[in-house]
Amino acid sequence: MVSHLVSLLLVFTTLASAWLPLENEDRDVFTFNASLVRRGDDSHSSDSTAEWLPPSGKIRGVNVGSLFVIEPWMARTTFNNMGCRGLKSEFDCVSKLGQSQADTVFQHHWDTWITQDDIRTMAEYGLNTIRISVGYWILEDIVDRDYEYFPRGGLQYLDRIMGWASDQGLYIILALHADVSIYNRIQSEVLD
Repeated sequence: MVSHLVSLLLVFTTLASAWLPLENEDRDVFTFNASLVRRGDDSHSSDSTAEWLPPSGKIRGVNVGSLFVIEPWMARTTFNNMGCRGLKSEFDCVSKLGQSQADTVFQHHWDTWITQDDIRTMAEYGLNTIRISVGYWILEDIVDRDYEYFPRGGLQYLDRIMGWASDQGLYIILALHADVSIYNRIQSEVLD
């Protein structure tokens, strides 16, 4: 299990450089992380490490909830319309619908929940950051298909939304909202 989590982090770390608004061609996620450590500590400052905050010095962002980890309490009508009425999680929905049908309805959800126009509007409103929650199952090769039922195909949609955000100059915070060791299929019962 640890090796799967390391793989997950490496994939996200490798791809993250494409999702940061770049100020110069040499910037990558490792330089970005180093700039966080150096920020505010002149003894470690470096001319080659640019500040990661926008010129205003403030992050103004929004959470893009229920895109890749649907929380029925947040998107009940959408979840019901997907054929998942009364269910508590994506796991339960895929179990009920079957893999092929679930893949189809989730791909439609990913196509329509947040669009390129939405990302453009966020930037026009002065937002400079979006937070996207993902579950470990976005990396399909670590899902045990004998026992775990999650929609397939999300990674290409994640790449697409991150491309749109990057094109608008937005910073992206990826939140591993559900990892392999703690995902709880009844996460939304508390709010029912």
